[in-house]
Amino acid sequence: MQYLQLSSPVDDITHPEDHTSLEGEPADYERALESTMRGKRIAYSNEASDDNLEIFVKNLTDGTTKRLTNSAGSDLQPSWSPDGSKIAFASRRTGQYQIWTMPASGGSPTRITHTTTMEISPAWSH
Repeated sequence: MQYLQLSSPVDDITHPEDHTSLEGEPADYERALESTMRGKRIAYSNEASDDNLEIFVKNLTDGTTKRLTNSAGSDLQPSWSPDGSKIAFASRRTGQYQIWTMPASGGSPTRITHTTTMEISPAWSH
């Protein structure tokens, strides 16, 4: 399987009215859409009902969407593991952004970093 990193920098969005989120709502052009694709699934962060960014996985075959995270702090920058079984992401659920992982099918997140500095942009080695 190919591993594809997609990004849409805010600087590239010149006409926000032309962009929609994966849920069909107008995109917030002040934030970049951060997503990664694995086979027929895409993991992305999007604003949830609690005004927080959360991680979602959309199945591109049947169109279903599953919310993976639900925390008081924003979860963003999802990154698929090489075998597609896990997703790493940055989360502010403990106050400072740290790296977490969780099963791609959902479940309990596991904190990976424990630093006093902000940890973002998770990437897997291949």
